Amino acid sequence: METITVAICMDRRANKPVSEDIKKEYGNVEVDYQSLAGIIDMIAGRNKKVLKSLKISVMHHGSRDIILYIHEDCGYYSIKNPIREKKVQTKKAKKARKVLTSLKELKKAGVRIRIRWVPIRDPKAVIEEII
Repeated sequence: METITVAICMDRRANKPVSEDIKKEYGNVEVDYQSLAGIIDMIAGRNKKVLKSLKISVMHHGSRDIILYIHEDCGYYSIKNPIREKKVQTKKAKKARKVLTSLKELKKAGVRIRIRWVPIRDPKAVIEEII
């Protein structure tokens, strides 16, 4: 069975939409969850423990995709303006993706790094891919 890795904030409000997004995108798949408040910021800042966990997921569990989920109304950033919040988090997530794509272990494994934006306030809103 295919394995993917998800790096996401610990905010429980994102759990259901993220689970549904994974099922829609990948179907029946094993998921290694890396969940901490500010995890994207930690990846961007090259936190050794977080990067080691992601490498383990790839090297020992065979994960071929790492999805960096960022979400609206994040307490870690505490930005009240939703447009500014999305801009700040997107910039940080792109930096995190750059860090991950520079890691030789992930390059060698051919891992794809994706960024997805999770709306929290509007349950009808769709999760979107950040390019």
